[in-house]
Amino acid sequence: MNGVLRGLTWSALLIYLDGIVVFTKGGVERHIVELATILERLSNAGLTLKLKKCVFEAEEMECLGHNLSSDGVRPAERLVRAVQEFSRPTNPTEVRRFVYLAGYYRKFIKSFGSLAAPMTRLLKKDVEC
Repeated sequence: MNGVLRGLTWSALLIYLDGIVVFTKGGVERHIVELATILERLSNAGLTLKLKKCVFEAEEMECLGHNLSSDGVRPAERLVRAVQEFSRPTNPTEVRRFVYLAGYYRKFIKSFGSLAAPMTRLLKKDVEC
């Protein structure tokens, strides 16, 4: 799919595995033009879309645990809640799970590495929780 849509990624769309997120700046008219180009390329390559999986003209959407909108990217509320409600870890496996879960949003957490350092130290061999 990357080859079929070459030149459009990061300027009009993002691709992750078999998913495509189309985004545009400049209003609905520009969005329709970009969408038509993308649909034409997919059609020419013999690729099809499942209509029930498509969302058109969305002001906001969730993708890979992030909410995407014209305001930018932010963590999905349901996953933020999962971090907030995570039970206190009592063993290395639970510490690892929490650090990985919270780390998914590290770009939104100032000094994440410093904040997580005490927990990541617990993941070293021969350290007890």
